Amino acid sequence: MRAFDTRFCERCQCEREFTRKTAAHRWHLAATILTLGMWGVGWLAVAITEARRPWRCAVCRSRFVPEAKRHPQIGQPTPDRDKLPIAPRKGKKPF
Repeated sequence: MRAFDTRFCERCQCEREFTRKTAAHRWHLAATILTLGMWGVGWLAVAITEARRPWRCAVCRSRFVPEAKRHPQIGQPTPDRDKLPIAPRKGKKPF
């Protein structure tokens, strides 16, 4: 099974449909009922594994990275770096 969502793709630079694999929970529920709960352990393992899979763009297949986890490009100033005061180096006199 697949889950779908619309998100911004960094590679395509536009809104795209993102997809990822999900577990077939109805079949896992049926197997858990038929095995009197013993398959519940396997279902839990499958659900955890599937939840960790990344969302991928349906067009270019690049991964979706939330803004909180993105790394700034090398050489690009970060907002935090611009706000920090610059302290003089030890042993050096300011101008």
